[in-house]
Amino acid sequence: MMLNPVRREAPLKRGMDREFEKQRFATHMQFDGDVPVVAPRQRPVPAAEKSHEQMLNERFGELMVQVEEGQAFLDRVSQAGQKDRYAHTINADIASKVREMMEIDKKLGR
Repeated sequence: MMLNPVRREAPLKRGMDREFEKQRFATHMQFDGDVPVVAPRQRPVPAAEKSHEQMLNERFGELMVQVEEGQAFLDRVSQAGQKDRYAHTINADIASKVREMMEIDKKLGR
């Protein structure tokens, strides 16, 4: 008696995913039937939401630091004799940050 050389796969029920079933069976065989249960990742609990006012105050502080850094850089550059090369760009950057700080002041009602 000769066996049929054509391998037939078992028919799947309607709506079953053949690749998923293959993977499930491979995992089952890999662990000898004792497939470990993997706990889903837990999302980190977000910190308490900051109020809009707190966010504006933080942004104001960031801008203040950036303006001070720009002024310090301009001072160092002018001491090195390169003020003409960078003054326009740095002053424009500082001015835009100061404008943003003024808008934040208006929003905060200062």
